[in-house]
Amino acid sequence: MLKKTIALIIISYSLFNSCNYINESKDNPIHIKCSYKEIEDSISNIRLDKNFNILPLETKPDCLIGEVRMIEKLDSLLFILDYSPNLFVFNTNGKFINQIGKIGDGPNEYVGINAFYLDKKNKRVVIIDEMKGALIHYDYYGKFIESERINSDLIKSCQQSIFTNDNKLLLNYRINFEENLAYQLVDLIKPNNSIASISYNPIKTEGYMYSFSSHAMSKTEDEIQFIMPLCDTIYNYNNEEIYPKYVIETPKKMAPKEAFNTSVNNSFSSLIFKYGKNGFFTGFTSIFETADYLLLNYLENGMILGYCLIDKQQERGVYNLYSLNEKSANLPIFEIKGSDRNSFIGVSNAHYLHSIISNKENQPYFMDKYKDVIGNIGFDDNPVLFFYTPSN
Repeated sequence: MLKKTIALIIISYSLFNSCNYINESKDNPIHIKCSYKEIEDSISNIRLDKNFNILPLETKPDCLIGEVRMIEKLDSLLFILDYSPNLFVFNTNGKFINQIGKIGDGPNEYVGINAFYLDKKNKRVVIIDEMKGALIHYDYYGKFIESERINSDLIKSCQQSIFTNDNKLLLNYRINFEENLAYQLVDLIKPNNSIASISYNPIKTEGYMYSFSSHAMSKTEDEIQFIMPLCDTIYNYNNEEIYPKYVIETPKKMAPKEAFNTSVNNSFSSLIFKYGKNGFFTGFTSIFETADYLLLNYLENGMILGYCLIDKQQERGVYNLYSLNEKSANLPIFEIKGSDRNSFIGVSNAHYLHSIISNKENQPYFMDKYKDVIGNIGFDDNPVLFFYTPSN
């Protein structure tokens, strides 16, 4: 059933101008009606900035965080991956716990971090290292357990991974000029066994690789949702089935996938900018999920970062921008890099945060509540996390 379902998605994504193709073997996908607003407007009452908490992360010489790539929260632990690459563990009080592995050639070290995943059943965090062709296992507190060999072809150019409830590994890849895989489902009991895959076709890159998303998948207790580039559909993996789950109303016509047969001289990012400036919507760039809400990042006009916040129960959403607007005292919402069951997790580096709060004429929404906390943050301290709980 899984291969049949995935095949239908591959056919639909490759042959149709829109990926709103409905797999008739499942119920019709849920259509999400969305409104679009400028920052100062109040068309929708779905908000991120009403209920929030701020968490400064402890700063020590052995846990200096670079630009944050993604955050995964598990119970009282926060796993923070930066682009260096380093993988750090903090608790939900902001206290540094440990670093997971380090760069090196030893069995307990990694050459690079393509991605990592959490194995709740065995209480492990596993680093995927393409250069070593290995899955490197640690406990949640950084103690090395084992290094497991895996076919390098299965993890080549992968950038995100999720351990499924049926003990498989779902991998997302960069758009690439070889096999051009978007997603692949791998049986970890037989590490060389690819169960099924989905292609990016007709989107292609010639001579280079491109990451359309740093967080293309989200996981709740029972389901995994994922996105495709230049697509208004959110797909669902659950119990060995993949099918369209949501179709999101977009504010503008979607840019045509067929135009994105790209090269180094006519790159994916340049076409995103071109079509965005010409009035097209250029798809979603990441997905995050709580129990009741979805958040999808996108690029307004091909260059300005925005988000679409969706109430899953009411089947409606609203588009908004992250950008600071001096007419509004309720911004900024810092870029979302993670989520848990109740909240979306935004990140601000300390220097940028100081530059915002130094604007005495337009104090941000969090200043009164956290004046003392923010005042104790140094310019070169670790990033500050914002936990936004959506509300209506």
